[in-house]
Amino acid sequence: MRGVVLETFGAGNAPQREDVLNALKEVCDRGTVIVAISQCMKGSVSDDYETGRTLLQAGVVPGIDMTPEVSHLFFLTAPAPEVTCLNPFSVP
Repeated sequence: MRGVVLETFGAGNAPQREDVLNALKEVCDRGTVIVAISQCMKGSVSDDYETGRTLLQAGVVPGIDMTPEVSHLFFLTAPAPEVTCLNPFSVP
């Protein structure tokens, strides 16, 4: 698996269940890139709220204001598994 697009609520809010956060961290630790995007039409994913910060601490990359379509294109155009950047906009 090259990556996962995680559609979150608002500014990157997601359920705070420990088992879910541990699973996300485990996947990130294995080298899979998880990008969190917002389901909202306007706004962006950030660490302004604790729930967004816990995703970042688990290794999830903020998609900032990427739409679902752009986030999927990110994985299609990113270099193969060596992707380790923390800013999806810095991928050549």
